[in-house]
Amino acid sequence: MYNPQGSDVSPGQFNKEWVEIFNSGAAEVDLGGWTLEDLQDGQVSTPIPAGTLLLPSEALVLTGDAATFDANWGGGIRRLELGSFPTLANT
Repeated sequence: MYNPQGSDVSPGQFNKEWVEIFNSGAAEVDLGGWTLEDLQDGQVSTPIPAGTLLLPSEALVLTGDAATFDANWGGGIRRLELGSFPTLANT
């Protein structure tokens, strides 16, 4: 959900954007150290913590604000809040 309708970030609101990663492979993937980058303006997220594993057929949502994500999409979804999350451009 990059670049949702309306303002991505505005006063009193959090970044409503998020990205879902899915492992379609047969082996686990260590996401530790991975980052998200907006190639348009160069904003980069904080790195994913070391030891964050994505098992085969497993998904993980990366978000800048877990509480806002949960309020909009419900709890119980595996997600990880990154301390610095870029505002992703619509390219």
